[in-house]
Amino acid sequence: MFAGHGDHVFVIEAPVSTAHHDSCIRRPAGEVYDAGPNPHAEELLVACLPALKLMYLADVYNYTGQVTLANEQALSLAGKPEELGLEIERISPTHGQEANGEMFWESVRLGREGR
Repeated sequence: MFAGHGDHVFVIEAPVSTAHHDSCIRRPAGEVYDAGPNPHAEELLVACLPALKLMYLADVYNYTGQVTLANEQALSLAGKPEELGLEIERISPTHGQEANGEMFWESVRLGREGR
């Protein structure tokens, strides 16, 4: 189910079982935000699963097993989690492997230093 919610593009709700199996409640399972503009795209949707502190995104950050220089797309994304009030510890890109926050921030640091 999708529903408008403040600054979110939409919220994904999932059923949660209750003590009585004949009813359920709904709680937000995920949120989708517009993290643009970005050098990659004017509008950039990222999905967040707050309970897992996970951000899913496409094309702007790709972890390949080792920390490398962040490109301009990843550098422009660096401030978005804080700007959106999100606590992110893991990043799952469409291309590549999941990275933890330390890996992402090290990549950003290297990109800013131009190494």
